[in-house]
Amino acid sequence: MSELMLDVSASVPFDATTCLAASVHLPDIAAAAPRAVLVCWPGGSYGRAYWDMQIPGYPGYSFADHVTAQGYLVATENELIVPTGRAVPAGRAHAHTADHGHIVPPSTATCDAV
Repeated sequence: MSELMLDVSASVPFDATTCLAASVHLPDIAAAAPRAVLVCWPGGSYGRAYWDMQIPGYPGYSFADHVTAQGYLVATENELIVPTGRAVPAGRAHAHTADHGHIVPPSTATCDAV
């Protein structure tokens, strides 16, 4: 799995640096090209880890592991990260951390770290 932080600032109408956190799960491409690319967006309060659950003592919960074993490439993303410096983004009932892809304090307002 590769972790990416993509700067999408040029594509959105915000003044601040805006990033998209993503994970890419690759199949064994030595065997053949990926059968398809699956772009998986989480819903509700979930982050991209929803697609790659690793539960100690309970193997087999990872959707990404399951479909990469079948030859698919899986790209999972979080919602946009807009570094606003606010404790809670406008319109949100709760704050999230950078780990879940929502808020990055202005002091770390780059797309360099996931």
